[in-house]
Amino acid sequence: MKWSIRIMTIIVLFLITGSILVSSKAYEKIFWSPLCLILLGVFTVIMMVCSFKQGLSLKKVGFQICHMGIVVILIGAGIGYFAGVKATAVFPMDTPYNQLQLEDGRVVDMGFHVSVIDFQVTRYNPDYYLYKPLEGNAKSDDLKDYENLGAFASSFDGSYDLKKYGRIDAQELRDSTARDGWCSKYPLENGLILVKAAPKDKHYLAKLQIIDSNNREIIEKLEVNHPVDYSGWRFYLGSYDSENNSYVVLTAKRDPGTALVIYGMWAVLFGTVILCFRKRNYLQGGESDV
Repeated sequence: MKWSIRIMTIIVLFLITGSILVSSKAYEKIFWSPLCLILLGVFTVIMMVCSFKQGLSLKKVGFQICHMGIVVILIGAGIGYFAGVKATAVFPMDTPYNQLQLEDGRVVDMGFHVSVIDFQVTRYNPDYYLYKPLEGNAKSDDLKDYENLGAFASSFDGSYDLKKYGRIDAQELRDSTARDGWCSKYPLENGLILVKAAPKDKHYLAKLQIIDSNNREIIEKLEVNHPVDYSGWRFYLGSYDSENNSYVVLTAKRDPGTALVIYGMWAVLFGTVILCFRKRNYLQGGESDV
């Protein structure tokens, strides 16, 4: 038990050190170092020994399930570390790929073709900057002759409250000829000008077309925080071409240890619930779990 506490203390120090360091290279040196891996391996063995040191017992079933759940989590994480692959790639629209190049230069065959066949972006109403002309002749195409009075956001009713300069409905700022449907500049009375700021993304969605080895087509919707799983691979939606929507950046990950990690987490949760219902007199009886 004492050795497990010492090992856990060292591991926690590694985690704290790696979390504080900002540099990605320093981060990798901490968490991917042989010493850290050895410590995790030794800790896994200690957890297994502690679980069965006094033999199987119904009184200790919660304790043993918790500890073995942690062991399963560590084993799953180890499998993912040594056998998992991850790649981030640019996917031009309607271009199928069946291979991915990893960061170390290796090429991995996915066993199927995947392509992005559609991409949609919805944005919030853009903010508008209000500019007031300075003294003299101000030119609308040269904002250096204007004073920036600040940015104004769209209200819940869709209008823009310009304070003492009045209120303008969002529909007046619409421009069907503009790419995003909004006026880039809108003149007001008294020489005031509204200038559009870059609109913020509200939601974006990609449609993936997957062609398996039997030439069967599968269409999946891919959203932020809603990855697509297929044949052991998980696809995440990253960034995209904000100018022309000509490509989408996807992250593909294959981690064979994920299932074990999930099972281990459920085991820890289940074992903890059992421990919560242990009799109080047993907890105060002086008998050690290890």
